[in-house]
Amino acid sequence: MSEAVITPNRKLNKYQRQEVKRQMIKVVELVKSDPDRELIQLREDNLFRTFERRKRLLEGTLSVAKVAKLLGVSRQTVHHRVKAQTLLGLKDKNTYRFPMWQFDGDGPNGIIPELPKSLKALNISNFGKAFWLSRENAVLDNKTPIDMLKEGEYTRVLIEARSIGAAAL
Repeated sequence: MSEAVITPNRKLNKYQRQEVKRQMIKVVELVKSDPDRELIQLREDNLFRTFERRKRLLEGTLSVAKVAKLLGVSRQTVHHRVKAQTLLGLKDKNTYRFPMWQFDGDGPNGIIPELPKSLKALNISNFGKAFWLSRENAVLDNKTPIDMLKEGEYTRVLIEARSIGAAAL
């Protein structure tokens, strides 16, 4: 098979055009079947899913000011509690947002009992924690860890929480 040489000032004959077309088809097929291209597409799809999940997690959240008012503490105390992992804060646009499901008027310090232990046991990002805590879990009888904590099933939640991210250690 001869290689077609294309120069800007040279016209292609019928056979050369067919060869160029065949070569272009091969290039397109190669690009379509390229595993790197598939990997890039998978990463892109995952990125979009992550941002969709992030958007959903930020729905139903409170600002730092509202949490401070709710708990009767200063804004600084709210920030200290996030740092100490006794309150779950999700960083968004340079400020924290707080999922409402973690608050309990009857709980210690205004949050669900044993939530701080669960937060400390999870070896993942705060968004990962929020996703895990608010998603049904087959190991926990298809209930969310938050619901299990509200039902007093602290030990089961803590055992499962400690297993999350353990492989990354």
